[in-house]
Amino acid sequence: PNPETYPCFAGPMFTPFGFSGGGVAANFTVSPTVVNFPETAVFTNTTTTTNNVPVNYSWDFGDGQTAVTSSANFEVSYLTNGVFTPTLTADAFAWGMDTAVGPAITVNVENDFLPWMERP
Repeated sequence: PNPETYPCFAGPMFTPFGFSGGGVAANFTVSPTVVNFPETAVFTNTTTTTNNVPVNYSWDFGDGQTAVTSSANFEVSYLTNGVFTPTLTADAFAWGMDTAVGPAITVNVENDFLPWMERP
């Protein structure tokens, strides 16, 4: 309904269809935050929801690797030097969506792959 035509539908008393007080708060931890190749970073999803609503998770690990899943945790291998900022978006459909930005992950690769070339 149009709130201008039906003012009783405006404001905090109006509840959109499908929303029953639930919600989602995206959050995660990562360890370690300094990774020395070939170590991996372990991402633990600590997202909370009310009413145990189903949630889809979209991960962006900051280096171009992404994942969309309904499972919670990941172990990620970073292959290049750099500082990467991961994000997690939790989509609980009609109950809302939230995005968490994690701590920066510093990756140290002793030697980026450079092929050895034999001189003639």
